Amino acid sequence: MGKKKEVTIMDYGIGNLLSVSRAIEECGAKAIITDSSQDISNADFLILPGVGNFSVAIKELRKRGFEEAILNYCLKERPLLGICLGLLGIGLG
Repeated sequence: MGKKKEVTIMDYGIGNLLSVSRAIEECGAKAIITDSSQDISNADFLILPGVGNFSVAIKELRKRGFEEAILNYCLKERPLLGICLGLLGIGLG
């Protein structure tokens, strides 16, 4: 039996981490909840959970230094799932 895929879930103080984690585990993957920029940059699959208020979310992401980590992750053309946040506007202005 092969190694489970690992899905990284960003913990930046917003979003329902437990529900997202349970859903990932139910799909047969390993959920990794992290507040580490390095873990985010190095993830194979990344989830950005949210609550729908992008202005609050982006402030928290920037405050915790995650903006660059997310951009580095995306530059490697890996999948990013944003939940309840819509289009990310980081790095655009």
